[in-house]
Amino acid sequence: RICPPPSHESPFPPTPRSIVMLFPLFLLSPVLAVHAFGKSAIDYQFSGRGSPSAIHDVLSRVLDTDSREIFDLNITGSCSEAPPKDSRSRLCFDIGPGREGKVGIRGTSGPEIAYGAAHYLRKYCGMGFFWNRTGGNNILIPQQWPSPNATTIYRATDVSYFMNVVTFSYTFAFYDFEHWEMMLDWAALGGVNLALAYTGQEEVYRKVF
Repeated sequence: RICPPPSHESPFPPTPRSIVMLFPLFLLSPVLAVHAFGKSAIDYQFSGRGSPSAIHDVLSRVLDTDSREIFDLNITGSCSEAPPKDSRSRLCFDIGPGREGKVGIRGTSGPEIAYGAAHYLRKYCGMGFFWNRTGGNNILIPQQWPSPNATTIYRATDVSYFMNVVTFSYTFAFYDFEHWEMMLDWAALGGVNLALAYTGQEEVYRKVF
């Protein structure tokens, strides 16, 4: 018996021409959105946003103690040291001695002072902040909080984002407030200042394509 030669035809049905023609539009949709909504849609001003009080709440939850007795947090327009010449961002934080013997953290926005506090806790106190399924946070409250050396750190870029399509649709749909609070606390301590929220994106695709 002679076997027929292998077929080179695709096992999938042919793609409708209309879909093929729309594919470049799908790729260009972010560019079209920028033109449609203007520069303000992507020109987000991070500096000055947030509040020390909110970051104190984050730290108090994570440390399970009143962070106002530990940290002196402030939002400032600039840091004590000028940015490096090759810096792509003006967002930064200062760490140093604060008022009333506290640890001073000054930053250009809420996420900067949150990350600055986390930087201090990691470097000077040996703490770590992780997912619960990977061991959770490593919190070690010292008898006396170490006094930090004066340090200024700038962001590499203005935007530090998290989330993606899969996580947002498959996991966060089942989160309650406790899970969201823990997630956002973790993000703040990691310096995240932009969350990608895909709510309603599928509906936009359905209507457009």
